[in-house]
Amino acid sequence: MEISQKTFKIIITITIVSVFLIRLFYSLPNAPTLDTDAIFSVEAAKSIIETGVPLRISTNEFYNRDYLAHYLLAGSIFLFGDNSFGYAFPSLIFSVLVLILTAIVARKITSNKLVIFLSIFFVAISMIENTYSVNPRSYMYFQFFYLLTIFLFYKGFVENNTKNKILTVFSYMASALSHYGGLILMPIFGFYTLIKIKKWYKDKFILIFFLVITIFSLILTFNSSSPISNALTSPNKNQGGPLDISFSSFLNGNISGYFSILFFYLPFISIFIFFGTFHAIKNKKQKLFYFYFIFWGSFLLISLSTGYINPKYVFCLLPLLVILSLDGTNKFINYFFLKGTNEKERKRLTVFIWTILILSSLITSHIIYNSYSFKSIFGDHKKIIFHLKENKQADDIIICTDPTIYFFYLNQCDYYLFQDQKMGGDKKTTWKNLPKNYKAPYNTGYIDNLEKLKKILSKNKTWIVTDKQHYSNEIFNYIRNNTELKYEKLNKHDRTIRLFLSNEK
Repeated sequence: MEISQKTFKIIITITIVSVFLIRLFYSLPNAPTLDTDAIFSVEAAKSIIETGVPLRISTNEFYNRDYLAHYLLAGSIFLFGDNSFGYAFPSLIFSVLVLILTAIVARKITSNKLVIFLSIFFVAISMIENTYSVNPRSYMYFQFFYLLTIFLFYKGFVENNTKNKILTVFSYMASALSHYGGLILMPIFGFYTLIKIKKWYKDKFILIFFLVITIFSLILTFNSSSPISNALTSPNKNQGGPLDISFSSFLNGNISGYFSILFFYLPFISIFIFFGTFHAIKNKKQKLFYFYFIFWGSFLLISLSTGYINPKYVFCLLPLLVILSLDGTNKFINYFFLKGTNEKERKRLTVFIWTILILSSLITSHIIYNSYSFKSIFGDHKKIIFHLKENKQADDIIICTDPTIYFFYLNQCDYYLFQDQKMGGDKKTTWKNLPKNYKAPYNTGYIDNLEKLKKILSKNKTWIVTDKQHYSNEIFNYIRNNTELKYEKLNKHDRTIRLFLSNEK
């Protein structure tokens, strides 16, 4: 039985409201401790409330990125307080807006109600989507404005609507001000315009549009010490960082790495985006071709411009990936399985094939997710922080692998244990190549050799937090053999967190 449009809208509304309530009452209370970058965002927001400008409190440096996100976060903290809800509220709202926009974009691409509903469903249940929906970082804001800009450009220039042309300018600015990754849309729109130049050359607004966003992008790009500016003017500053503009990164595995991240999310469905792409090119459907062009253009530019592989850099593509993959799946099923079948057989086959694809994708995705954690870069420190609050004495020493986290939650980290950290590929940062005048965060002391650690442990009652991303085996083995293990959180993601206590002095 065909579902009426009214009933379908009610189902969509109930689904989105349910997702919001689950995230508010389950995901938020169970969210892990904020990682370093999330804390930097909170610091910048607090600084805006106090001074009007975003500063990193730990270093007193101007935090020259994600301006829109930080000012919105500042407003949330000002309204709701310096607490987890105040930190998460803007991302929570934008996560709901993403689901609404996903439905709108899916409806523009296809009239198939199952594809539209599944698009919302699969975006909603994504682990990384749920993680960022209660995280203060800018990725939820960026995902929304990225998708909105794509949609408005289509409505404005492809469908020739003046109002949406103007809105595209502001949406593009909001996207880039949410995250510098929004700047990738300018060259992608430029290439698409060249394809359509014979049809669009009389449109005077297209020239004004590119003039305005080019000036805006240049101002933002060459803002003092911005990450893109560093990558373009002084590549060594950003070596291995998120904006290492180089073909070597692209050719040395970035593209395959991002393929695995995106297409293993729903492997038995995502693969059909290739069929959808082929179908759009073969049939030269302007609507479908536009959205596939934007997706692949964004994917290639992200693969080219990131120095190391991280799911957060392709997070903006997730809704479009899901929509196009499901649309491609639907076209594949209709083309290869439903031709020549009667109505009864068509319905039975459709239900059977979709069920197999959905279940196999969900099971495989769950297995893959359990081999990699999106929850926190350095793991969840909640229980360790609680244990320290309950048991640490005023004069105890804390050694930790991330001073930012422990200063944020405990206002204490006396020594920074950071011996060696992989920065992507075979690049490493070690104490040997750090500047001689290096200062650890919050001006903490730092431990760069075993002898220094031994000296500290011999004089003080010391709590030591370790995780597998830091320090040498020599140091860890000494800690393990000469202190008492107080807490250990084992996981499968090579991010085991342990708390040790030196002997009472």
